[in-house]
Amino acid sequence: MSLIEASYFDGESSKAHSVTLEILGDKLELRGENLQLSLGKKALRMEPSVGEAGGVLHLEAGGEIHGLSLEESKILECWIGGTSPEHLARFFEGKLRYVALSILLALGVLWAGIFYGLPQLSLWVAKQAPASVRLAMDSETLEILDRLYLKESTLSLSRQEEIKRGLERFCAVNECGAHQLLFRSSPVLGANAFALAGEVIILSDELVEKSEHDEEIIAVLAHEIGHLKESHALRMLLQTLGTGVLISVGVGDVGAFADLAAGIPALLLQRGYSREMEREADAFALEGLKRAGIAPRRLAEILLRLDQGDEIPSILLTHPPTKERIEPFLEARP
Repeated sequence: MSLIEASYFDGESSKAHSVTLEILGDKLELRGENLQLSLGKKALRMEPSVGEAGGVLHLEAGGEIHGLSLEESKILECWIGGTSPEHLARFFEGKLRYVALSILLALGVLWAGIFYGLPQLSLWVAKQAPASVRLAMDSETLEILDRLYLKESTLSLSRQEEIKRGLERFCAVNECGAHQLLFRSSPVLGANAFALAGEVIILSDELVEKSEHDEEIIAVLAHEIGHLKESHALRMLLQTLGTGVLISVGVGDVGAFADLAAGIPALLLQRGYSREMEREADAFALEGLKRAGIAPRRLAEILLRLDQGDEIPSILLTHPPTKERIEPFLEARP
């Protein structure tokens, strides 16, 4: 390497000293009038150059080397082996393709986090969420639904008990988990049934009236049990609200997240579950109905009937197309 001519400032005065720099092995030899230093790499720090201007070489003892050209700065940077954020920034400044690749990589990581990482984390947190969180959210959600959308059921108590017994018979041969069936009337929501974040399933009088056989009602409830078992409502809420909510629900912060239940009605009644969640609930219902000796076609029959009406119940909202969904139920045998 040829000699580099530069200016040395000792840090004690503003006087510049003319010096020459030469790399000899793992040492940088600095020579000037009445001055000779042999410096190792650890005793040096190269301040990256900016634009076309050369950088500044800092000495551990406190002095500085100025007057370097851009090319000379790059030689010293390479020799010292700087890996600081400033060096990386300088490197990328001159490498537009690397900048573009970095942006694409960042976007790829973000996309993967949203579409793969967040759903998986939501699933884990939903499964780990304490029962106290789930029950608190059910209570808050039910209060909102009763105030805005639901009315007291007009079904007789005997009719309600009859439907509950039908569900109990289904659950006697299936692992339904903890659940609570509630009856409501809703001219606003019409024929509907939906599961909340914890244990509650709401069945509307209007859906009971639309049914032509009690087994159709049990088939719809089997689908909603599938949502409960897979924690779909809670997972959907967690995915929508993000990582901060995931952490708080996971550690059981009831006070902070009971209010989150306010978002569940909108998610269930306006957005609906993802298609994958609906397929999971359908799969549970299909196998469960066969196990209980109920013809799976019962779910297909009531779905077709609801699909032909003017109302769009949550059981159909954003679901896979009805014809696609009912095929496995029409082909199956109890």
